[in-house]
Amino acid sequence: MTRRTGPRGPVAALVALVLLVTGCTAPIDPYRSGPIVVATTGSPTTLDPVFAADAASQDLVTNVYERLLMIEPKTGQARPEAAQECKFTAPTVYLCSLRDKTWFHNGNPVTAEDIKFSIERAKRIGGERGRIFDVITDITIPSERRLEFHLARPDHQIAAILATPQASIVDHRTVGLTEMAPTNRESASGPLVLRRFEPGLQEYERYGNYQGARWAAWGRFTVRQYTEDGLARALQNPQSGIDVVWHGLRDGGRPPNDWQEVVAPEGQARWLRWNPTWQESRDPAMRAWLVAATTELRNWDSVIPPSMAGHTTTFPMPPVAPGQRPKLPGNELRIGYVSSVAGLPALAEQLRFALQYDGTIVLSPDRTDVAVFLEEIRATTPGSYLQPWLADLPADRRAQVQPLYDQWVSATTEPDRVRLLGDLQRAVAEDGTVVPLTIANDRIWLAPDIQVRTNTEREHDIPNWGTGYTLGLWGLYR
Repeated sequence: MTRRTGPRGPVAALVALVLLVTGCTAPIDPYRSGPIVVATTGSPTTLDPVFAADAASQDLVTNVYERLLMIEPKTGQARPEAAQECKFTAPTVYLCSLRDKTWFHNGNPVTAEDIKFSIERAKRIGGERGRIFDVITDITIPSERRLEFHLARPDHQIAAILATPQASIVDHRTVGLTEMAPTNRESASGPLVLRRFEPGLQEYERYGNYQGARWAAWGRFTVRQYTEDGLARALQNPQSGIDVVWHGLRDGGRPPNDWQEVVAPEGQARWLRWNPTWQESRDPAMRAWLVAATTELRNWDSVIPPSMAGHTTTFPMPPVAPGQRPKLPGNELRIGYVSSVAGLPALAEQLRFALQYDGTIVLSPDRTDVAVFLEEIRATTPGSYLQPWLADLPADRRAQVQPLYDQWVSATTEPDRVRLLGDLQRAVAEDGTVVPLTIANDRIWLAPDIQVRTNTEREHDIPNWGTGYTLGLWGLYR
């Protein structure tokens, strides 16, 4: 069934006549009215969910694709999406039954075989990103609308794993084992169809056959990417047509005073992550220096956000004066970051200034041949924050901490989970391969005539955020 907000055909003509006679205002038609225009920074680099590592690509994947489950950011609880229900039927068997009436944008039905293919494809071609599925040893299809995930061990994080961008469902009839091309853009089944995909501009349209919890409240959306300076200039132009601002404003910046602010609590988390292929990353003295040298910039004291259950302070917070901390054990340190991510260039400059007393700091925007990456991470569960640390560890260290991680995901009582999660956070701090820096509320800004859906029509409707506080275009309307 297609959701429609306004009348059609002869009925529409009759309504228009009545409105003309009575002097009433016609209801806004979300299909025929203009698109909601979202301004942001950072263009998506891929439409393939397996390779969606940057924030802009994850935003695209969130809106275009479905997953079996999603994680509600404010509660951390799993909610059904393509699944009707998921549950453990044995300690190492996770059963998901599928929702009826689910189709890809190309018209093909979504089947259990598509989901099995999508997960196995991610494991096969996803590299380090595919390792999150290592706990899944087999996927069986006991009936047409059911799948069983067989696990190597009990794992209370399996719902979060099946809600990641990499777990997005693709059409096995049209997608192969190489990165998807723009011609594959209809091999998705989410609430929005991607109609245009190019650097700096994406256009979306509501998918009329979508029956899930994230049904779109408006018919069309346009996402434009700007530089920070370009966005500031555009907002000063009354003819820019911008309705929503998502990222792109410098710290402290804001649109006109009559715009509404919608907050994503702790949605903006930034850390430093050592490049595991870089020689310096193997030097404990280098890692210890970076932890100590960044304390004056740090307001985030663990790899887990402060509001998350089980958070334990493990990284030093009081500033350490340059004369009281170890020196940079080398001639220079190269830091890389994505220059189009709002706020990262400014934070990189703060890092360079804070660390320059200890040695030469070289900023290398948009480069991967660096020792350390400055990153903005999107995650919603403890496991998704821990995965980058675990994936980057040398084999010998990973062999030491993997049993601890396995104990945590297998723990059956809340006290044991909290205790083991604290031990894992201490292990992260001991290694220093991931160094948390700052965490703050994220926000979107809405023009006066734009609203975010908050009242839900049905029990499982999902208003406006995707897993990890990705922006849900589906929740915006005029």
